[in-house]
Amino acid sequence: WYNGHYYPPFPPGVALISAPFYYIFQYINLGQIGATIPTILASLMVAYLLLRISLGWGMNRESAFFTSLIYGAASVAFAYTVSLSAHPFSALITIALVWWILQLMKDRNNALALFSLWMTFGFNFFVDYPNLAITLPLVLYGTWVGDLSGWGKDVLKIVSKKILICIVAISVCLIPFVLYNVIHYQKPIAFTNSFNLKRLEIQGIDTKNTPLSNAMFSQKSYAGRFDITRIWTGATILLVSHDRGLFTYSPVLLFSLMGIWLLIKRHIGLSIAMFAAILLDIIVYGAFDDPWGGWAFGPRYLIVTIPIWALFAGFAYDFIIKRYAWVRYIFLGLLFLSIGINLVGALTTNAVPPSIEAMGVMKDKV
Repeated sequence: WYNGHYYPPFPPGVALISAPFYYIFQYINLGQIGATIPTILASLMVAYLLLRISLGWGMNRESAFFTSLIYGAASVAFAYTVSLSAHPFSALITIALVWWILQLMKDRNNALALFSLWMTFGFNFFVDYPNLAITLPLVLYGTWVGDLSGWGKDVLKIVSKKILICIVAISVCLIPFVLYNVIHYQKPIAFTNSFNLKRLEIQGIDTKNTPLSNAMFSQKSYAGRFDITRIWTGATILLVSHDRGLFTYSPVLLFSLMGIWLLIKRHIGLSIAMFAAILLDIIVYGAFDDPWGGWAFGPRYLIVTIPIWALFAGFAYDFIIKRYAWVRYIFLGLLFLSIGINLVGALTTNAVPPSIEAMGVMKDKV
């Protein structure tokens, strides 16, 4: 709520993309289905880029297909693909950054790829703010790879041109972001969740029986929302807990643990940047006071880096089956188990309360 108007508590990008589809399909009474089409297309694009990247790394077609399938059907991204959600767009931004880095690795003088890298990073302003921190290692590594040395031998000029390209590219997204904030919030930099009435209620501030005003948000505090002492507990919840664990919902991603080591030996710089993104994802949301993600299906906060997990798993599978063919049966067993688990979320609901909340509700009723 702000200035007498109600706004979504999340960045507006997904809503803006989905709105035209909603209105078009509303004419045939299928507005809700139409609104989910962009989300489905985003996940399909993620799967396509995973396939292209896997084949480019020399994986056989079977391994490349399984890499795409892990993201599309064997991870919690499946449950959010069939609903209106920002998570598949977050995943698309992440894998697109990896794609642009690979283009820069092929041609370090590819200014278009460097421009696209930073513009893609800028889309986070409209999708999910924490992604700016999570995907930063990928952007920094890609910027370092693109040296633009073919543009001349003057180091100062090369660096200046690189900086100029990065600034112009991110401005493509930053300028609309600033304009949106000025129009709606009368300030250039504002984050939509800063005006969340729910946060005030959590602090014990009455928003239902008192007149709403912009001044109320001056009482809002984020103290305690992020605490580094909670990282270990939060990471445990995100990775191995029974109601939100990544490996609980997608046991096939256990292959990723070996894939990280194998890929580092082949693409050390890119692999470290990808692994850093995973670590930041776990640290940011592990330190958060709600690592469960509210009512959700699985570790929804990790969907932004699940394409990277899938790449690591696919690479490990491709490496192992060439040496130990029997491992294929273990992989397929875990893959189909993962698909079955996530199919339940896609067919039923992705709004499952965490166990601590569900048990609290049951106690209150008793």
